[in-house]
Amino acid sequence: MCAASKSIPPAPMPMRILVVDDDLHQLRSVKRYLNAAGLSVITCNSSAEAVLALQGIQIDAVLTDIQMPEESGLTLIRWMDEHLPNVPVFAMTAFGSDEIYQDVLQNGAVVYLEKPVDLKLLVQLLATTKDTCRHANCFVTACLEAASTRGTGEVVTHSQNQIGQIFYYEGKIAWAAIQNNSTSFMDELLVGSKLEKDDLVSLIRDCKRENLEFFFELTKRNMVQENMLVKIIHRYIAQCFLQCLQWDNAKSMYIPNTRPYQGRILFDLVDILTLANTTQKFIFRRARQSANM
Repeated sequence: MCAASKSIPPAPMPMRILVVDDDLHQLRSVKRYLNAAGLSVITCNSSAEAVLALQGIQIDAVLTDIQMPEESGLTLIRWMDEHLPNVPVFAMTAFGSDEIYQDVLQNGAVVYLEKPVDLKLLVQLLATTKDTCRHANCFVTACLEAASTRGTGEVVTHSQNQIGQIFYYEGKIAWAAIQNNSTSFMDELLVGSKLEKDDLVSLIRDCKRENLEFFFELTKRNMVQENMLVKIIHRYIAQCFLQCLQWDNAKSMYIPNTRPYQGRILFDLVDILTLANTTQKFIFRRARQSANM
């Protein structure tokens, strides 16, 4: 052996992916594509077979179909959540619905893909998962997956009876929403812009009737300056982020889709996280000051 060869580092091990699907044609197609992308793939035809396999091998990620004849893929996702919570699970289905993706989210999956699966996007998501060394239910990392893959879709995070949604367009954040939020965006807009509520209600009615873009019309009609509107939206999205970050035992999932976006105001993830972190420090500082009074 030549001396120089001792300094050559070993080649990195490829990611090992377990793919579970009762459709053998789909299984072969996914395996062929992932192998070509340099990933190591193990395949199973059912949730039961996958559970047995997982007890004897180490795996970096799992991709499972949901609708299977014997046991639903949810059975496998629940087993993973209990026994291998740090291994990310990607769920795929040809029969998507709000009920299915909420079931998948609550049981521990981190990405929800509708068939036919975009295999190029899948490889990007798997690579991001490896690079971030994620915990399976990490909200921030799910957001990183959407941003780093220039994804269009949403990150949904769930904790008890609370649900938050962060909407992405080509890797940038377009909007955020919290179900049953005590403060609405309209409240923030009224406070930040000094507009009258009746004027906003009238504009919303016009936008719905004529299919107009609300934020564009706000500035077009000189109801609020664009730089002020951007600040208000930025602050509201950051507040939604902050709420999601503070939820205990939250589970998060990225859902790619092709939802169109007509707006012009988009934010980088790092800007939202920076403002959310600043807001959090401000809240804690105010709380300490109040406690000392």
